[in-house]
Parts: sequence; C-alpha cells; structure tokens
Amino acid sequence: MNLQTQEGIEGYDNRGFDDLGTLGNANSGDIAAISFTALVSSGVQRVLIPVTQENNNDNGTVGMQLQVTVRQDNSGGTVATYPSASVILATGTVTYDVYRGIVWADVNVSGTGQTQAGNVYWIVVQDLTTASQHKKLVGGYPVNMFYPGDMKDDVNDPNDQDTDTNLGYKFYDQDNPGQGWIDQSFTPIFLIQYLDNTWQGNPYYCLDGYDGTAPNYVSRTALIPLRAIYSSAAGNYSNRVGQLFIPQEDIHLNKIKIWAKTEGGAPGQPLQIRIVRVSDGAMVLSTTTIVASANYTAWTEFESSAFDGVILSAGTQYRLEFMCPGGSATIYWRVLTMGTQVVNTNTAYGHANPSTPHYLTGFQSDGSTLGRFVYTTDGGATWPVEAIPTVNNAGAPGYRTTNPGYCDLHFRLYCDQTPPTFAILQPDPSQVTWRKSLPAISGTASDNIAMHTKKGAWLFIKDETFNKRWTGAYNGTGDYGWTDYSEGDENNISLWVSTGVSGSNWQLLTTTSIPTVGSNLPVYLRTDRKYTIKVITMDAGWNYAASTQTAVFYFDLYQASPERPDSICTTPPGNLVGSMPYPFYGNMSQVSGTARDNDRGTVQFVRWILWRQDGKYWDGSAWQNPPIPSPANWLPSSRTPKGSGPTNPYADIDWYNNSLVPSQSAMEQAVQGTTYYIASRAEDAVKDANGNFDSNLEISISTIAFRWDSGAPISTITYPTNGGLISKQPPAFYGNMSDSLSGIDTNDPGLTPSAGVAVMFFAKTGAYAGQYWRDGTGWVGTPYWNNASYYIAGGTWSWTYSGSALPTGDYLIVSRARDKAKNVQTSYQIGYASNTVTVDADNPASGLTKPNNNYYYKNLGTISGTASDNMAGDKVYVSVQDLTRGTTFWSQTLGQWVNYSTYNTVGFAANWTLAVGANNFTSGHQYRVKVYAVDLAQNAQPEPDDTDGGTYNRTRYFYFDNTIPESRVTVPDNMSIRSELLTISGTCNNDPPPSGKPYSAGMGAGKIQVLISKGGDALFWDNANKQWGAAQTWNDASQVGGGWTNWYFTISSPTAFDNGVNYVI
Repeated sequence: MNLQTQEGIEGYDNRGFDDLGTLGNANSGDIAAISFTALVSSGVQRVLIPVTQENNNDNGTVGMQLQVTVRQDNSGGTVATYPSASVILATGTVTYDVYRGIVWADVNVSGTGQTQAGNVYWIVVQDLTTASQHKKLVGGYPVNMFYPGDMKDDVNDPNDQDTDTNLGYKFYDQDNPGQGWIDQSFTPIFLIQYLDNTWQGNPYYCLDGYDGTAPNYVSRTALIPLRAIYSSAAGNYSNRVGQLFIPQEDIHLNKIKIWAKTEGGAPGQPLQIRIVRVSDGAMVLSTTTIVASANYTAWTEFESSAFDGVILSAGTQYRLEFMCPGGSATIYWRVLTMGTQVVNTNTAYGHANPSTPHYLTGFQSDGSTLGRFVYTTDGGATWPVEAIPTVNNAGAPGYRTTNPGYCDLHFRLYCDQTPPTFAILQPDPSQVTWRKSLPAISGTASDNIAMHTKKGAWLFIKDETFNKRWTGAYNGTGDYGWTDYSEGDENNISLWVSTGVSGSNWQLLTTTSIPTVGSNLPVYLRTDRKYTIKVITMDAGWNYAASTQTAVFYFDLYQASPERPDSICTTPPGNLVGSMPYPFYGNMSQVSGTARDNDRGTVQFVRWILWRQDGKYWDGSAWQNPPIPSPANWLPSSRTPKGSGPTNPYADIDWYNNSLVPSQSAMEQAVQGTTYYIASRAEDAVKDANGNFDSNLEISISTIAFRWDSGAPISTITYPTNGGLISKQPPAFYGNMSDSLSGIDTNDPGLTPSAGVAVMFFAKTGAYAGQYWRDGTGWVGTPYWNNASYYIAGGTWSWTYSGSALPTGDYLIVSRARDKAKNVQTSYQIGYASNTVTVDADNPASGLTKPNNNYYYKNLGTISGTASDNMAGDKVYVSVQDLTRGTTFWSQTLGQWVNYSTYNTVGFAANWTLAVGANNFTSGHQYRVKVYAVDLAQNAQPEPDDTDGGTYNRTRYFYFDNTIPESRVTVPDNMSIRSELLTISGTCNNDPPPSGKPYSAGMGAGKIQVLISKGGDALFWDNANKQWGAAQTWNDASQVGGGWTNWYFTISSPTAFDNGVNYVI
C-alpha cells in the first residue's frame, strides 16, 4: 500500500472545469456537494475548498458569498447516496470580491452535530449572490485514486487519505430539479478540520499552465513551473528535479507512479529516479529507470515496474530525484507538479484583491524546506527550492512578479508491507535427506508486487558436524569460506548470505571443489557432514517472509578407503573367497551380515545373492541356472541399527533375511560338502533431486564361501550310566562326541551355549523336582544347556556339577553336541545321550572288629570289620600303617610294605576281611588300622582321624608280638640249698609294652607265672590258697619297674617249704 502520497488533480487541463457544477449563475441556488467518509467522530470547525470564477477583463465586479454546510448522508449510513435536507451538522459563510483564478475558500463552520467515524457526510456549497458570473468548485480529472492495499489513512496527514471509496461530487441543477442529484466524475479537492484539530481531505491540485509564456485572459491555471530534465553532457545529469519529503513511518518502497511528458521529441534516454538521504548524501535507492525514451506529447501517467527497493525510515528527510542521462535543453523530460498556492486576483482591471494567499499550514506548504519541490541545473551541486510566480497589480495582463509560493511533485510511492511467500525445493525440506549431488540450494518465491532480484533469498547455512557457518567469502586463509558458529548467529541477518530471485525462482550454487579467493562463492560442501539450511525471502520492498523455513541434509559421497558403503555376510559364517579352507555350515534359517556407511550416513539397502559351486543361484524360491543377475536384482534384506555412527544409528547396521532363504531340503539337493557363495552389496540413503534413491553403491563387493554340512553330530554319556547311582557331590560327568564331516565346533561366544558340547541336568524328583541346573546361577525353572569341557582331538567331554550337595532323588542327564557347521544334535537316545540316575545322598557305614584296640597279637592273618549302606555299597578302604617304621603302609596290590600312604580295597560286605598274613607283620611293632566305606553312589565316609577308636570306631592300634617269651629263675640258684625262701625272682626276654599302655590279659607279655612242685611233681603250691595240692597251679608273678624284664614272686606263707624236701621252680 502507498503510505507516502503526494497527489492532486491528475491530468487537469483548461477543459477540466467545463463539466463542473455551477455554483452561481442566472439560476441562483444551484448546489454542488462533496461526499466523504468521516475518519473520526467529532464536530467540524473548518472547511477549505478551491473555487474558480469565470471572469475576464470585462466581466464586471461580481464577487461571491459562499454558504457551506456539513450534512449527513440521506441514508444515515456508510454508503453515499445524496445529502440529507434536514440533518445539518455545521454551517458557515464566506464572502469574496471580484477575483481572477483559483482561490482556496476558507470557511469557518459551526454547529452542534457530530460525525460518526465510518459514516458518510456531505460538504454542500451554494453561492448566495445573484450575479451571472459562473463560480465553480475545482475538481480533479476522473481517475481511480484508490489503492485497495492501502487500508490505513493518517488523520494527521490529509496527504495520506486516499482509501475513501465514498469520495465523490454531486450537483443539483435548479433549472432541472427533476434530474435530482447528478453524479460528476471528478475527484474532489477539499479539506476539513475537526474540533479535535485532526484533518481530512485531498488538498492538492495539479495545473499544466506555466511554460514560460504569458497566460491568456481566460486561463484558469495557477502558474506552477515545469522544469526541464536532461543532461547537458551524456550522463552528467545536469538538470534534475526533486522532491524533499519525510516519511511518517517506515516505507518499504518497491514501485513509483508519476505523470510525465516530453518536450521537443524523444530525449533518447529514459526517465530515471534515485533517492538520496539528505543528511549525508547517501544514495539509498540507486538509479532506476521509470520510463523508456519515447515522444510523449501529452501528460501521461506512468507506473513503474517493481524494482529492488529500499526501506525509507520514518522521520528521515529524503530527496526523490528525477533525471535523464541524455536529452538536451530543447528535447527533455518533464514531470507534473502540483500546488496548494492560490492565484492572486487580476488587479489590472481594477478588481480588488479578495484576500491574501492561503497556505495550508501544517502540510509543509508554508515555505518550509522539509518537504518541497527542488531542482538543480548544476548536476546536483545546489538544490534550490522552486518558487511559484503569481500575477499582481503592477503590470499589464500576464505580467508576473515573484511572490514566494511553493509546490510539490506529483508522485506516489508504492509501499509494500505484504510479506512474500516462498518454498525450499532443494534439498527437500520435508525430510532429512542424504545427497551426493546438490548443484544448488534452490526454491521458489512470490510476492504481491515483486521479489528483490539481487537479495531476494537469504540463507543461513550451518555445518552441524563441525559447528561452522557459511560466510560466502574466502580470503585464502581459514576454512575455505566457513567460520566458527556461535550461539544465536542465525538471529543476525548480516551473517546470512543472499542470492537473487529470477522470476519466481532462487538458487545458491554449491561446489565440492576447494574455493578460490573471492566473495559470493558457491557453498563449499564436504562429504560426511550434516548441514542445516535456514531460508527467508525478501521482496522488492524489503519485506521479509513471515517466517524462516529449514532444510536439513547430509552430504554423502562414495568413499573408497575404507570403503563406504560396505557390507559383508556373517551368517552363514564363511571365509572370503580365496581364503581356504572354507568353513562348514548346515543351518540356512537366515542370511545375515553387517554393513557400514560414513559416520553420518545411512545404509538404506543391502542386497544379497547365494549360489553354489556348479553355478546355480537361488532366486528366493528355487535354484536357477547361471548367469547370476546384476546386483540391482539381488534379494532384499531387512536392517536393524547398531548405533555406532556418531549421529545416525543406521550408519552401522545388521542386515538379515529369513523369508527368502533356501529350505534345508533345497540346500541338500547338492551333496554334503558342496561349496556355496554369498555376496552382498550395500546401498546408502542418498536421494536425487526428485526424492528418488540415487544411492552410493558398494563397489568392492565382498563374497564369502562355506561348505554345506547338515549332518548332526553325536555325543554320548559314559558316566554316570543310565539307572546308576551318583553321590550328592558327584564327580565329573563325562562321555564321548564325534562328527562325520566338519567336526565338533570350537567355543563360539556368539552362541548359547557357546561350547561344542553342552549338558542339561534336570531334577526329576526330590527337593529340586522340575528344575534345571544353570552354571553360575543355580536351579532355574527353564531348560538350560551348560557348557561342557571337551577335548576335540580325543573325542571326550566332561562336566562337573558345581552346586551344593544334591538331595536324594532321580535326575536326568542329557548331552548335546554341535559341529562346526552349527548343526546341533537332536537325538538323545536313552542310555547313550540321555541317562537317568539316582542320587544317594547318604554315606555308607563301616567299622573294625579285628584287631581290638591296643591289643597284642602273635598271629594276626586278617583285618576284619563291618559295612552297611542305605542303597548299595561299593568298596571298603582299609589302611594298615606300621607306626614303628613311620610312613610305611601295607599295599595289598603289591603284597608288600610301601613308603607312601595307601588304602587297600575289599569288597563291600556286611562282614568283610582283609587278608594281610601274619608273616607280613614284624614282631614288636605297633600298627594302626583305618577304615572307610564308599557306596555305589560314590558317597564316601570321611577318612577317620588318628584317635584311638577313631571316628565311629574306624581307627584301631595293635601290637604284633610273635616272639615266644623266655623267662628264667635267678633266685634261688639252681640246685641251691636254702634255709628259707620267701621270694622267688627272675628275668624275661619279651619287649616291654608301649609307654602308657599297661599290660593286661591277653596283650603281649601279659604275665609271668611260677609253678612250684615237690615230691616229684606230686604236689603243687597254690599261693592263693596257701596250700599244696594235687592240681597243677600256676601262680602269677609281679613286675619289677613296670615291666617283665625282671620279676618276682612272693610266697604267701612262710611255712610253705619243708626241710629236706626237693622243690622244682
């Protein structure tokens, strides 16, 4: 919309008054009326209207008395019909004497009525005199003065009140009252002042009359000068005209409208404009062509094409200059001027001056130079203000003198406050895309007037990867036109780069080549980077679009080393072709692998193909004869992100397909051991300008090879056997495994279980019934295979239960093998790979019956004892140690004593024996016997300790003594004669008992007995009964010093011996 308007009667000439309503003539009472829409609600205090009178040098002395009333529209509404005859808001009159030319009639009005903003009112004018001279209101040429976009009228500036579509003239002819109010097609010129001192109206008129010659007597022209516009030398712009003006608010200028004509023919060069800021002479709008050169003999209205405009700031004084780079003093351009200056009366014929000239105070028509017509004839060195010459009473008709008055150029500045609209086309703003080719960042833009052709699109481009922004300039240092980004840089439009709009399109070129030194460079793009582009457009009036738009894209080029994108098949596992021997595989439930793109890229597709050594390939449903199709026709896959890319999880993916793989039977159409090949090709997410995939393709395609082996391996259980017993802390289970082709698999951490042989241990009954043992966790409710230890070369495996003691119950043990082709054993035959065992959680019992503890034996051939078990016993273990020799043990197996600890085994029986043989014991030695039992579940009694009697009477000591004792009588001497014999004494050859072990009956040299006879063994002494008797009686002797080396025997009666009798001891 036009916020700055300097305008008046457009196209006015000497015929312009002929059709205006007559105010006063022979028929007094004719009425002219001006309609308008009130801008404010207030009373009216003043009305100004320009009036002319058709008088000449002999038209008498008739003046005028004008009556002016302000009336409501007859409808009382918002659409003009005709003036109300009864609702009058204010009335006033003014009288003028005889005059010639145009005068602003200044009428003070008063009344009690109030306007209502938005309603239609009328200024009704009548001449109350009866003289015959014609008086007429001055009006404008019929032309559309309204700009639909201008929806704002400034009530403090009538120059900016051009949107009132109710403006108009009507005339009421008293000679023909039947015609009613007659429309007149002229633009009204008037001013009203409200009681609140605001103004409303259209104050200018434009006159084409002053061209350096004297006016004729009947001319109704104000003498407004029209200056010539040309260059005295080509391009020096010597003769220019201009207009000083101050915008009341910011003007987004992009177009201008003027009236112009040429004199003397076509100047050969166009009419141009420029706008200069007066304070510093800065050119804010560069030289812009308005009208091309041609011969315009009549005043013609020109509306320029939209040009790259400028923002004119409110309160700043500017000069609008009109110029031509060619022409001459005789062939030149003119632009229309207009004024508010009255024309003085023609006093040459004795007519009195009706009044002093009226200037429209407040509209810079009072001589102020802040907003006036100026001109230069010296190429802009000086800019004097134009003065309007007026006729005075000092000379003949047409004589002019300079009486200062001022005028303005007639122009309209188009101010466009409607923001443009635009769209980003490349890269696609609706989604984040990957591009390998982006010749230009581009889009469209449109505006109600025009886009700025040089700076119509502004772009802020950020490298998100390295936190940089694009400057568009490179001076040979730094990052080739990129500089560090700081938070909020995008909020400073001076840090954006701009490009022009051509038609409805804009673009900013890009490049992948290192820029050369310069400015306005193509955007330098580098691979594997994320870019954010913010765009806003600007129209020719410097209006920015309502908001920015954003596009985000990754620039992603193929990379050869390391190759990106890249892929490989990992399942089936294989070696790259040529890296032999190829591994075996036997489960085609899925083909899968990995793929990698640039860190900020995306692997969009991985296509794969399977073929075998005879050349046939798999098409997803059947084997086909060669040749193998091109990669574009390979089989598809799905993908899952691994997330190792710095910003994009799909830069590193796992790919797979489990729906198009061959069945096991399809794979087995070829013989076991056949070699198969799988190739894969990765494609990234790059798209073209149309949004279609234009991927970077993997070039160095990886192919893996494997050999087919679908035969299941075998494992069996050696221990424990099916139906057997095991202890509560069983020893390692073990068995055998084998495979006919690929062999038992090595440990594979990617599988569960990872070992090539696994064991399942299940409690069928007992406290853990229904649960499975899981190493490292304990008993669980779901089946679990535990890794076994195994020796591939030996074909054996073992597994040890690592939990606490097992409660009594039945348990299932299952073994399972996996071969290198990943085939898993599926057959678990009872007694081979699936054994049920019983846990015997109770230890057996055992004890010694012979030897007795600490007994002396002279003939001990066997060790004997007892054993018992709740289920079934296995063996009894007996240790015999010669304590006299220290670490010497009897080995039943070797049949000799050995110098290391060992136990001898005997069959488990309720009463068992171990035959050692008396000859294997050494007389005089002490021995220790220990015993424990083991049942068939391999529950073993704890080894007994060394205490006499041992744990549960399972440790005993004994002495072996097979040396025959030999005793002698030392008192009395042999064949001696005694007078008395109270004590008999002697010696013995037997070893003394162990320290602290007293003699007792039946143990070692337990006693020495003495037999005394007399009378040729007819009688024997009974020491206990102190008598002689016929029964042979052995009497116990006593030890000397705690042993039998020396002994004595005391006769119990001193009268036991008779004189002269021989006694034998």
